[in-house]
Amino acid sequence: MAGFRHHGAGPPKGYISVSKVFLFTLLTSMLSLWLGMFITSPMPSSLTAAGSAKERADLGKQLAASEARVARLNKSLEDEQRKQQKPGGATYDCPKCTKCTKCDCPEAGPPSSVPSSAQSWKVSDVSDFGKTAWGRQGMLEVEQVLDGSYGVDLGIPPLKGYRGNEQAMVMYHESAAPSSPSAPPLENCKEVDVVITKRNDKSHCLVVMEHYQAYHLHRFMRKPAKGPADMKQELRRVGRGMHDDGADDFAAPSLKGRTCPRPRMCSAAHVELLANFVCAANAKNVDTGNVVVFATDVEARTATEKLGLHVFYDEEGGFGDLPTDEAKAYGDATFTAMMYIKVLAVYLPMMLGYEVLFQDVDVVWHENPLPYFADKSRCGDFDTYFSDDGARSMRYAPFSANSGFYFLRNNDKTTYLMTSLLYAGDSIIKTHSHQQTLISILTEHNSLYGLSVKVLNTDEFPGGKQYHHEKDYMLKWMQGEVEPIMYHMCWTANKDDKILYMQQMGEWFLEEKCGGDAVRSGGSDPLACCSAEPMVKCHFKDKPSIVKCDSSPNKDKGGKSFW
Repeated sequence: MAGFRHHGAGPPKGYISVSKVFLFTLLTSMLSLWLGMFITSPMPSSLTAAGSAKERADLGKQLAASEARVARLNKSLEDEQRKQQKPGGATYDCPKCTKCTKCDCPEAGPPSSVPSSAQSWKVSDVSDFGKTAWGRQGMLEVEQVLDGSYGVDLGIPPLKGYRGNEQAMVMYHESAAPSSPSAPPLENCKEVDVVITKRNDKSHCLVVMEHYQAYHLHRFMRKPAKGPADMKQELRRVGRGMHDDGADDFAAPSLKGRTCPRPRMCSAAHVELLANFVCAANAKNVDTGNVVVFATDVEARTATEKLGLHVFYDEEGGFGDLPTDEAKAYGDATFTAMMYIKVLAVYLPMMLGYEVLFQDVDVVWHENPLPYFADKSRCGDFDTYFSDDGARSMRYAPFSANSGFYFLRNNDKTTYLMTSLLYAGDSIIKTHSHQQTLISILTEHNSLYGLSVKVLNTDEFPGGKQYHHEKDYMLKWMQGEVEPIMYHMCWTANKDDKILYMQQMGEWFLEEKCGGDAVRSGGSDPLACCSAEPMVKCHFKDKPSIVKCDSSPNKDKGGKSFW
C-alpha cells in the first residue's frame, strides 16, 4: 500500500518527505490523522550535509524520530485499510458490512458512493506531476509561522492551547528550499500563499492543485440542499459560513420569480449587429419572441421596434448622457460609459423575478440556447453560467467569465450578485471593465455565499478566442464537423472587423444594401433585408472562412492562409 517514505540523509527538524504522491491532501478519518503530501524529490544537498559531528548526531536523532512517526502513520493506514477489506481484497459496502459476523468490520464508515480512491491513497508516479510548473517539490514542518518570525504576519489572533495553530506545512519548489536546517524556511520564497484550514475536524480534507491562479477557497460539504451535513450525501458546494448543522452565517440576502427574458443592450452604432442577430435567427427558425433590447438612444429604439423585438428605452434620460458612436478601442471612455447599462439590463429583470440570459449584440444563435440551460443533465445544476472569455490574465482569475453571454437562475444568491454589481459602478469606471468587476464580485460570492459558477465549454459556446487562436477547432467548424449552439464575435477590435469576419465565416445574414446608415436611420425595413442564406464574402485569407479565400490579402502581418 502507499504510505510515507523518507528520502535524504539529513532532514531539518520536523522534515517529512514522501515519494511520488500526486495530491496534497489533509485528511482525518476514523481514529487517525493522515497527512498526504505531494513531494517528489530528495532533500537538496545543502540540507543533507551536516557541518559538525554534533549537528550530524542531532540530525540523526531527528531522523530516527521522524522515521518512527512515519512507521506509526503507516501502521494506522494499514490497520484502517485492513478493516475495510473483504477476503480477496474487495472493499466492503459499509451499510452491509454492519451485518458481517465473521470479520472485523467497522460499524460506520464512508458510504458506498464515496470513490475507493477516497478510502485509501493511490501513489502516482513522479512523472505524472514532475513535468508541470511545480517541478520538484519538498515539504517542511515549521513552528510559529503566524507570528511574523519568518516575515509572514497574518495579523490573526492565536488559538491558545491548540498545537496546530503554532505549526504549518510549507510546500516549496526545490529551488526555494531553505539553504540550511537553521535558515528561515521562507528565505528563498519570492511569493507565499497561506491557506488557513479548519481545525479539529476528523473528516476534513484539503486539496491543493496547480491551475489558473485563484485566491479564494472552493468549499464543498456532504449535505442535502437544506439540513445538516450527512456522509451519505454527495459533495455539494457551500459558502464559507456553512456549519455542519446546516446553519449558514453568510446566507445571501433575499431580495425577492417566470420564463427567461433575454436582454441585450444596443446603441445606434451597433444596430447592424442586432439586425444580423434577428436575421440569423429567422433563417434558422429560432424564436426571438422574448428578447428584450435595452436601447440607449432613439435610433436604436426605432430600429429595434422594426425588427419586431421588445425594447426598453428610458425616455426621461435615467441612463444618463450616453454616447451614440461606437467605442474606438476596448476600455476607452465610450466603452466604459456603456458598461454600466450592461448591469442594469440584467439587474432590472432579475428584480422582477425572471431568470435571465444576457448577451451582447455580436452574437449569432445556431439554436435557441434556453433549452440547454433548462436541461440540467446537459448543463449541470449551477446558479450561474458564463461563456469562456479565453483570457487567462490575473484580472479575470479564476473563472475567465465572459460578460457578453451568460445565464443566471433567479434566486437569492444571483439577485444579490447583481445588486452588488450595481453598487460597484466606481470599480467599473476605475478598471474600464464591466467584466473584470463582475468576475471579482463573482469570485467573492462564490466563496462567501456558495454561489455556484459554471464556465461553458467552448465546443458549444465558442467566441473570438477560438476564431483568432484555435485553428483546429475552426477548421472542424467550417468543415461541418462540429455545430456550436451559438457564437460570440468577441476579441475583435471594432464593429467593422466583426462584420467582415462574420461575413467570411458564414455568420452574416443581413443584405449589404441594408447595412450602415440605412438600417440605423430606420428608413428601411430591416426584416425585408434578411437573407435566408448567409451572405458569404471573402476579406482575409489568414482568417477562418467557410470558403477558401486564398486570393484575399492577409489581415495580420506575416499571416498564413487559413486553408
